[in-house]
Amino acid sequence: MQKSCEPTLGESCVMSLTALFYKYASKDGDASTMTKKEVDEMLKCEFPAFYEESKESDVISALDQDKDGKMSMAEFMILISALSCVCKQLIDTLSQSK
Repeated sequence: MQKSCEPTLGESCVMSLTALFYKYASKDGDASTMTKKEVDEMLKCEFPAFYEESKESDVISALDQDKDGKMSMAEFMILISALSCVCKQLIDTLSQSK
């Protein structure tokens, strides 16, 4: 008999990021990609600390590897990676200043 267990932290994070992508990507009826408007709304609502900075640059153009003007799940994960690196740098800077 298999034990029932809770998802690990890593599994929970992956499931949450996938749900976040689909939450915004599905707003226009096509859940496979996010439009510029959907990306903007996601950044504004889900990442407000980074939103002001993201308005200065065209996030989709910077990450749009296939140049279709939309953000795929793979391109979304690149964005999440970049945001994670920025967070780590902030944490490192704050811990060094103590």
